[in-house]
Amino acid sequence: MKNIKSKGVTIFSIILASFSVGLGYCIGYANAPKVIQTNNNNDNYIKQGVNLEKNYANYINYFAAKHVISHRGSGSNDEIEHTFAAYDQAIASGSHYIEQDLVSSKEGTLWVSHDPSARRIFHCNQLFRDMTDSEIEELKTANNEHCHRLSEVFNHYKKDKDVNFVVEVRTKWDFNQIPTLVKTIHECKIPVSRLIIQCWTKEDAARIKKFLPKVKTLFLCGDYPAFEEATKDSNIDIVAPEEHLAYPQNIKFAHKHNKQFCTWTIDSSAQIKQAIKNGVDYYFTNYSAKAIDYEKETVKFFV
Repeated sequence: MKNIKSKGVTIFSIILASFSVGLGYCIGYANAPKVIQTNNNNDNYIKQGVNLEKNYANYINYFAAKHVISHRGSGSNDEIEHTFAAYDQAIASGSHYIEQDLVSSKEGTLWVSHDPSARRIFHCNQLFRDMTDSEIEELKTANNEHCHRLSEVFNHYKKDKDVNFVVEVRTKWDFNQIPTLVKTIHECKIPVSRLIIQCWTKEDAARIKKFLPKVKTLFLCGDYPAFEEATKDSNIDIVAPEEHLAYPQNIKFAHKHNKQFCTWTIDSSAQIKQAIKNGVDYYFTNYSAKAIDYEKETVKFFV
């Protein structure tokens, strides 16, 4: 009987001790300072969400800008054409394509100007082809920029991989513009993937392809016969008739012949929206910022 009682006391003592230890642990845990643990999974989800948002924005911006060519480098048509101020404005608006019209000096150097004369932009009543490089260097615009060599434009923007150059040759003013352009491209180390070269004749398209087989050529045409002929030419990648020929059937006709379709120059909201609706591949505009905003609306609608 004593042994039974002794065993019972011992068992009870063990149970009581265990309970005390457990109670002490619970009290200690309750009074311990709380450590907020970070949920790594939640952090990852947040990061993924931020990245997805950035990727979505980049996607919208890329596809919104892929059709727009800033005519003479214009973003909102309130900067002087072919100046860094104009190009910077276009790029800031989201443009990926800036245009350079070419003229040649007496020495054959390529300069960027739409007009053959320096009168309208630089208030100097002389043709560029009659001026030396040193004389052209002295010209200034109203915003105090000098006339830019093509090489200067290339070197200024080539580090920005989103910027592409749409260069127009005018061999009627200087037959040697094409080989000089090719030399300048090589010297400035501009990849052909970042170039579109515009021309006005099929002969020029053939000469461009001979020097640069992989570059995109854009053929400017003002009437339907020239447009139709261009779609059959293997040296032409992009056919570019004026805006009055940018009908859906003509765009489909170009695509049927494996050509991209570009039109020029469209500035009004109605023209830009119609070009987007018709499905042109590229278009020149003096209002890049406005055009890209309309393009973004379209991209978001289809995403």
